[in-house]
Amino acid sequence: MSRALAIDRVTPEQLAEEIGCSPRHVRKLARGLGACRVFGKTMFLMPDDVQAILNRKPERAANMIERVTQNLTHEVPSPFLERR
Repeated sequence: MSRALAIDRVTPEQLAEEIGCSPRHVRKLARGLGACRVFGKTMFLMPDDVQAILNRKPERAANMIERVTQNLTHEVPSPFLERR
């Protein structure tokens, strides 16, 4: 008796084509987020992995937000105030 597995999986190439970027970029994001399954040289993405990749906060935006927040909370001395 054989059973068919009903697994919805996506390859990095399929996701890349769907969202308009390179498969290499998808693999890099997936590895960085830990949102992938790897067997030897084969990588595939489960539905929760795809959601994690699509819902990620872009790195540049996160860095920019962090810098702006630091600048707003850091007091900068005024050049017009006298030093003693």
